[in-house]
Amino acid sequence: MQTRAYSKRHTTRLAIVAMAVALALDGLYAVAVVTPARAAIGDLTCTVSAIATFDPPLRPGGTTTVVGHALLQNCLSPNGRFPNIHGAVYLAPALHGTAAPGINPCSLLLTLRGDVEIDWNTGQESYGSGVLNTNPLNGAIGGFITYDGPNDHEDPFFGDVATVLPVAATPNADCLTAGLKILTIDAAVYSIN
Repeated sequence: MQTRAYSKRHTTRLAIVAMAVALALDGLYAVAVVTPARAAIGDLTCTVSAIATFDPPLRPGGTTTVVGHALLQNCLSPNGRFPNIHGAVYLAPALHGTAAPGINPCSLLLTLRGDVEIDWNTGQESYGSGVLNTNPLNGAIGGFITYDGPNDHEDPFFGDVATVLPVAATPNADCLTAGLKILTIDAAVYSIN
């Protein structure tokens, strides 16, 4: 039996046709427009270092506002689609942070959520929503950014998801007495697939 490989574009077209047929069969007369993500497997991989500041300091079971900054460096495009992107500056201007109830946030069981802005070295910009989670009770461990911001026509990764793994973070040295004020992340891998 011979098998046939289909491209991502072909598979997307088949999905659109199948949706249109299903809508017509259900008596719904609508046009479905599906825009597939533009990134493909192996689009971009970078190293990332980041720092997050908490105001007020995060305490057990508490909440706070977090400002995050990151530097993406040594970016490579394994599939060759983005050879000119080498790095970026990343800003998360107002994340919302929560600590696990009854657990000191210095143990780093926490979840941060909010909007992110990324300025690539090419002058292009990306916007999205991000989650940094180290608490297994709140879902997958890691950093996840969905590129779903307003400038979709110029965002090279609109509709895609980036992951940050592993998430090895270090709190401020006086965290046990002062609360979580600063969190640094060094040498993680940032991938867009």
